[in-house]
Amino acid sequence: MGAHVKITYQIRKEHTELLGSLDGLTELKKEDEEKRREGLRAIMISLDAHGKGEEQTLFPALRKLDATRSIALRAVEEHRILRIIMAEETATGVRDEIWLPRLVILRNLIKLHMQHEEDEVLMKADELFTETFLKELGKKFDFVKKTVKKTYLS
Repeated sequence: MGAHVKITYQIRKEHTELLGSLDGLTELKKEDEEKRREGLRAIMISLDAHGKGEEQTLFPALRKLDATRSIALRAVEEHRILRIIMAEETATGVRDEIWLPRLVILRNLIKLHMQHEEDEVLMKADELFTETFLKELGKKFDFVKKTVKKTYLS
């Protein structure tokens, strides 16, 4: 994303893209093992980078305010739980009969979490923070995501 984009816009846009990728992955046939494996890896990297980006930028800013502390803490806890399920899915072979049902459940939990973020977290951020501050967070969000993604390449 560009350097002058609000973090709330970036997050909403990525939510749409990530859910689309998850939907595409659930539609792959069992025989498409390599596509499943590669797709899952790419999505998990993107989800991890996205989540850590939120956790290191927007959520700390929201935790500082009494009005938003609890929603920020809830979002962080949801990330922790989603990471546990993501690790289980990654450890499951793509040929395993539980792989697809677990992926569908993971996708639904991620969608629920994203709805919470968009309906509460991002809405509050847009209300409480200036556009300049949200753009500054957007730059930091991009930096964190790039840094996280680099760790997977090394």
